[in-house]
Amino acid sequence: MILPVAREAIAEQFAIGWAVLHPTMPYCFDNEEFTPPDGGSWVRVSVQMQAASQDSLGPVGSRKFLRSGTAFVQVFVDKDSGLKPSDDLAQDVVTILEGIDLGGSELRLYTASVRDIGNDGRWHQTNVSVAFDYQETR
Repeated sequence: MILPVAREAIAEQFAIGWAVLHPTMPYCFDNEEFTPPDGGSWVRVSVQMQAASQDSLGPVGSRKFLRSGTAFVQVFVDKDSGLKPSDDLAQDVVTILEGIDLGGSELRLYTASVRDIGNDGRWHQTNVSVAFDYQETR
């Protein structure tokens, strides 16, 4: 697996799960044009790489590398709407992404962490981060 494939697999996992739970709620991915709604909730998804290690030596084409990163989902709800709306949406993100094997177990998503950020302009923000890793052979 390589980075673009891992990124796409995580995005697809999120999009499919979100469409089931929140078919009308808007979301966006990093580096996509998006205008937040005037009211209501929305989320932004990003994937950031963190570290890598070489797991094996050998000839080119058979060396194994372990790459790790974090999938972040920023949840935005209307300010002054209480914590339950953001907590419920954050829990849905956890349900969609936590503890999932994608790509024939080449891509593993682990434990999700929820962090309340607080008010950000007209929004209240809560972040969900999910650590992941995948193996690349080259």
